[in-house]
Amino acid sequence: MSSSALAETVADRAADRIALLFQLHSDADYIGEPVSILEHSWQAYQVAKKCGAQPKVQVASLLHDVGHMLGMEAGYPIAMDG
Repeated sequence: MSSSALAETVADRAADRIALLFQLHSDADYIGEPVSILEHSWQAYQVAKKCGAQPKVQVASLLHDVGHMLGMEAGYPIAMDG
C-alpha cells in the first residue's frame, strides 16, 4: 500500500470514528449547560467561521470536544477536567 493510500485509509477511519461518536453522544447535555454537545460544537464552529478563521481552525472548533465523547464512551461522566 502506498503512503498516500495509507493516509487516505487512516483519514477515512478517523472520520468514521468521529461520526460514530457524534451519533452516539452528541445529544448529551454539554457539562450542565442548556445545550447539547452538538449544539455547543456547532456554536464554536460558527464563531470561528464568523471570525474568518482558516478552514482547519473551523474544523478544530467543531471537533474540540471529541475527547469528552471518548470519555463518555469509556463510561466517564462529561466534565471540564477530562
